[in-house]
Amino acid sequence: MKTRSLFLALSLFVSTNLFAQITLTSADVGSVGDMVFVRNDTTFAGSTTVGNPGINLTWNFQNLSGILQDTIFYISPAAAPSGASFPNANLVSKDGAQFFYFNKSTSGLFIQGLTIDFDTLFGSDAIPVNPPLKFIGFPSTFGTNFTSTSNSAIRFAVQDTIAIDTATSFYVDSIRISLAISVVDSINGWGTLQMPGNINLPALRQSNLQTITPNIELRIQNPLWAPNFPFNLLPRWIWIPLPAGIIPSTSFDTRTISYYTNGRKYPILAHTLDSAGTILNSQFQTTASIVQGLAQEATISAELQAFPNPSADGMYRLSRPSDFRIFNMAGQEVLRGRLTETIDLSKQPSGNYLLLSDQGQWQKLVRE
Repeated sequence: MKTRSLFLALSLFVSTNLFAQITLTSADVGSVGDMVFVRNDTTFAGSTTVGNPGINLTWNFQNLSGILQDTIFYISPAAAPSGASFPNANLVSKDGAQFFYFNKSTSGLFIQGLTIDFDTLFGSDAIPVNPPLKFIGFPSTFGTNFTSTSNSAIRFAVQDTIAIDTATSFYVDSIRISLAISVVDSINGWGTLQMPGNINLPALRQSNLQTITPNIELRIQNPLWAPNFPFNLLPRWIWIPLPAGIIPSTSFDTRTISYYTNGRKYPILAHTLDSAGTILNSQFQTTASIVQGLAQEATISAELQAFPNPSADGMYRLSRPSDFRIFNMAGQEVLRGRLTETIDLSKQPSGNYLLLSDQGQWQKLVRE
């Protein structure tokens, strides 16, 4: 009887302590050649159910439902638009039109800066972060925390006249936005993360609060400057603070609650919250969401096949009609198809490409 009681007690202990606490290292974030597929869930939007901090907890997010798939590419700075502007960067993550430049080491992941590829707004100019902003430290385990502060600036041309009031206006040729950034980060929980498909994972919970304080300035023509005035030593252009009331320039906070597990190269789940703690978006990885070292990997999708592969002329046929996107090794989308069985890469240079279906299945394509 005592033996049976002891067995039951041990079984209960094991079932309620499914995973021991894990430790995150540099191997748990991406490397050049890795890709991570994530989905965005809006069913949790408006909720405050982000999972509690604490030890040996179970966080149940089995009801997550992805409605849109994004792809995170990890590429070399040499393949990014402004790699030369960040000489200390050794890793770039590409998410849509944004390129984040990192220095990855055994002590942590540090943001060097970014580019935003919006030609109508900022162009592809480098936006440095000085000093580098700590993103996550290594090793990380329960109780690991840090604070980090940095500054950045964005300048872009406007060439327009801005009315300050009914009687005053200035010709403005540039706007400069200086940003003071502070981060308070804490690994404040560990336990079991339950994901869709009855997937249970050992996880660490990260709370990250980012506060950004902007200072907006206008570059205007100096009212006291005159081109024909003798010995005019005044500068022609001066910077003035943005007058109050035109655009609010108060500080704003962004809080993210993320869950990490070993080997997934990116948070397995991340909730973005507003200042009241309400979920704005939940981004999560699917069960087969990582492509590691794509240039060296063979096909791993059995359900969707493209042939012939390699292709001498860049023409492929799919095993079934599918929506798809094709990316090159720099993470740039080069082709998109809608319910078709034909892929035409004949105009693309020789090399390796990624075929990504609308179901998240992928295959490496070789264009000879």
